[in-house]
Amino acid sequence: MGWNRGRYWLYTGQKLGAQEMKDYGLVSEVLPREKLLPRARELAEHLAKGSPLLNRYTRLMTTAPIKDLVQRYFGYSFALEALACVQESAGNEPNGYRWDD
Repeated sequence: MGWNRGRYWLYTGQKLGAQEMKDYGLVSEVLPREKLLPRARELAEHLAKGSPLLNRYTRLMTTAPIKDLVQRYFGYSFALEALACVQESAGNEPNGYRWDD
């Protein structure tokens, strides 16, 4: 899922079903509940057979960009959330319009 489509789903708050998530590439497989745990064990066994160092460094390499983004913006998101709470507690909507008027 690209940034624009991701923002769309965040802003609209629409929920994605399992098949939609698979279609967008957010999940690799969609399984019935009874097949989920056996498939997870199958994948875990496959990973366990691989090189521990390769597994470790692949994980580090693929998660580093995500961790960098979280570190960079996490505090900022808390500040924005705090400002929104203060504004709401004062009875103001961010755009100056109150929905209950």
